[in-house]
Amino acid sequence: MALNLTFLEIYGIIYIENEKGASMMNALEKLLREEGFTCKVDMTKDDFGYDWAKDILYVGAPVEPEVEMWFAQFLYEYGGELRGVDYAVLPLLHELGHISTVKWFSEEELFRFQVFKAINNSVDNAHYGVAVRYWECEDELVANLWAIDYIFQNFERVGALAAALHEVRG
Repeated sequence: MALNLTFLEIYGIIYIENEKGASMMNALEKLLREEGFTCKVDMTKDDFGYDWAKDILYVGAPVEPEVEMWFAQFLYEYGGELRGVDYAVLPLLHELGHISTVKWFSEEELFRFQVFKAINNSVDNAHYGVAVRYWECEDELVANLWAIDYIFQNFERVGALAAALHEVRG
């Protein structure tokens, strides 16, 4: 079934309209709900992200292949066994890590992390070292470690999340 990406927000859940106009919750939303994630999901942005103040998960366009490989290498160096994992799902797992760990930090700490990351990102971020400094910022690192643990604990679910992500992207 071809999806025309018309978004309707109903009860805080994003639905996608199919070509016949029938609303259905997309597979990604359904899996997230089954996993206990109740945040709103916005698939209209270019980048992945999590807005902790608004509790919105942004599911963006695919990450550039070079950055995807850097991120996979970074996770591997922290103990992430990624054999058989579709790298396209890693940014999503990382953002789910933010949702799961944001409560560990005060608003003051989160603001401080944002300032650091804004300064770090003002440098040419097309370099692995700049990306690593970003990923090692405390809130980013715990989100990454959460993602690694999730992969270990839920390998089959990771495959289902990757398939659902590809489905909503078309």
